[in-house]
Amino acid sequence: MKFNENLKYLRKESKLTQENLAEKLNVSRQAVTKWESGQSLPDIDNLKQMADLFGVTMDSLVGDIETKKESKINKKMNDIGYFIIAVIVLLFPIFFSIQSFIEQLTSNENIIVVTSILVVGILFIFFLLSIKLYFKEKNNIIINMKQTKDGKKERIKYILKKLKFELFDFAIYGIISKIEFLPKGFDVYFINVAKWLFGSFILVLIVEFIEYLKLENKVKKINENQI
Repeated sequence: MKFNENLKYLRKESKLTQENLAEKLNVSRQAVTKWESGQSLPDIDNLKQMADLFGVTMDSLVGDIETKKESKINKKMNDIGYFIIAVIVLLFPIFFSIQSFIEQLTSNENIIVVTSILVVGILFIFFLLSIKLYFKEKNNIIINMKQTKDGKKERIKYILKKLKFELFDFAIYGIISKIEFLPKGFDVYFINVAKWLFGSFILVLIVEFIEYLKLENKVKKINENQI
């Protein structure tokens, strides 16, 4: 299969318009149109960017469609595998915290068992919704990679949006996971939640700042390659 057919296939499978793809690669829509129509070919830097964007190798980008499908599927499987592990690691402390909270309220084994089953059911539903939301957000992310003031504002807005949602998630997690301290008094519970929130805020702030620096460095390299 020719490169232009491969590109068109991958773009549509990723639910991107020609304008979306052009924005991600920091090229004009006309350039993407010419690539897909076979009128011209991208340079090596654009090929590298597209291979990274679609999660394929450069060889599969210009080669066999089956190799490309396999590469893309493997990347998705790796992504969902890491995400599932992360969610499970976070859900286990929540379950044991809630179970500890229930055991401190009652010694009735029947109530403890029934409540534990309900908690497992709720956490499982949350687990499925988290996976669905993860991939929905992952597929909808379009970052402006242009080295302009508007482009930088949009990237800062993107990072701040991520920061806000991550802090919200950590806050909910802290409020629920520290519930085992509630029977010991609201002040004890509040102190433990506050410690968690403070630590989470510092961690998320550092992580997102590093991601912003990496994003700006990538933008700089992309734009240098366009000169």
